[in-house]
Amino acid sequence: MTDTELLPHDGEPNPYRLDGPIRPVRYELTLEPDLEAATFAGEVLISVLVTAPTDTIACNALDLDILAAELTEGPLSDGTLLPVTGVALNAETERVTFTLERTLLPGEAHLRVRFNGQLNDKLRGFYRSTFTDTDGIEQVIATTQFEATDARRAFPCWDEPDHKASFAISLIVDEDLFAVSNASELSRVPAPDRTGKHLVRFAETIVMSTYLVAFVVGPLEATDPIDVDGTPMRVIYPRGKGHLTDFALEVGAFCLRHFSNYYGIPYPGDKLDLVAVPDFAFGAMENLGCVTFREILLLVVRQHLEQAGVGRIGRVGADQQGVAVRRRPCSRFGADHAAGAGAVLDQHRLPCALCDERADQPGDRIGGAAGGERDDEAHRLGGEGLGVGGASRQQEAGREQGGGSG
Repeated sequence: MTDTELLPHDGEPNPYRLDGPIRPVRYELTLEPDLEAATFAGEVLISVLVTAPTDTIACNALDLDILAAELTEGPLSDGTLLPVTGVALNAETERVTFTLERTLLPGEAHLRVRFNGQLNDKLRGFYRSTFTDTDGIEQVIATTQFEATDARRAFPCWDEPDHKASFAISLIVDEDLFAVSNASELSRVPAPDRTGKHLVRFAETIVMSTYLVAFVVGPLEATDPIDVDGTPMRVIYPRGKGHLTDFALEVGAFCLRHFSNYYGIPYPGDKLDLVAVPDFAFGAMENLGCVTFREILLLVVRQHLEQAGVGRIGRVGADQQGVAVRRRPCSRFGADHAAGAGAVLDQHRLPCALCDERADQPGDRIGGAAGGERDDEAHRLGGEGLGVGGASRQQEAGREQGGGSG
């Protein structure tokens, strides 16, 4: 791919790329999913850097209802309120454009947006997943799949790998539901003015791409954390399936330690959760700190598996653990090289999934779980089907999407 391929043939800027004068720096995101109604409400405060004068702000949004927006020019604490006079959603380009009352000057600014959305059944964006519990009752989980370009279905954002930022996420959930996201839980308290609801706040993430953001809410449980060289690791699973987590803990701990040692790079997150999702289009998705898996590839009774099944499950686990410690942005395209550490890994010169760029080790190959074979293609292609009963919906969604692994 060359730089000119990012432009239409007539030489005009690509209408599907965000190349304006606004750069996101930090997202403060609060979401309140209603699992019964299959809806969610949200508010996001996006801190941005303005590099040139502009009277509009455009970012990605899809299948969202924008309720209100306001902009603060300058520091949030004592800046100037700049009214938003217009909001225009474009489903074709998957964008929302905010028109300002006057020109916004270069410098710091903060965009606050309130919105509503649907928990869809498309296995992408912020979506519903269901399972039947041990009493035969259908239970609902709200979960995410944002790779390649579906974070925009959950909140307005600059949904391109070139626009990295940090994320401070909070979830308002029913008091009896479990909630997890990319970073460690900071607090869980009764939500103000929300009877029967809890406000769960998570630590701020490292700077990363939007497609690595994740959050899961539902009738879930977690194993006790195990310490993997200083990183707490858990398996999160639907209630009643804790007896199926031992193999996942064993493989997860081994892979996290192996890849950290192999690359000589400490794991960049403050924790690692492996989350079993009943309805999932791919084998797994390497969200930083919150790796989601198709349930049948994480929760197993090892002695009931044939050797091929053990290898398949171990390979998917290793694939996700490996990419969690070796992502870096490509110097040409800004795209992630393989998940989670942003620019931290630049000095290790791993190959780019877009351009195969490698700098000072042209003959080097990726090792680790693939036994020295190049596996960057596997990390950026959609998941393969398992050919097992009940997987058709997941396989169909996997063919429609471009994200996930396995």
